[in-house]
Amino acid sequence: GPVPRRQALINGFPASELRVIDHGQGVSRDDVDTMFRPFQRLDDAPSGAGVGLGLAVAKGFTEVMGGVLDAEQTPGGGLTLVIRLPISTGADL
Repeated sequence: GPVPRRQALINGFPASELRVIDHGQGVSRDDVDTMFRPFQRLDDAPSGAGVGLGLAVAKGFTEVMGGVLDAEQTPGGGLTLVIRLPISTGADL
């Protein structure tokens, strides 16, 4: 059955969470840290397939909106990208 998830939070405030799940070969923890840097391409990218800015740009946009972009191992193999964006910062408007 479905795995119950804890409530997504950013700095203690409610957040929405989007998970992009891949069941491929996965990425080591060291490579996860590296892959968010500009101009990084891991060895599974075909020759000429971009300059390695996609994840760096996605992380930058997410953080500008007060969110978090991270990656974690997919159970059973692969990599899951997790995007959390704040629903509320607790501030009165």
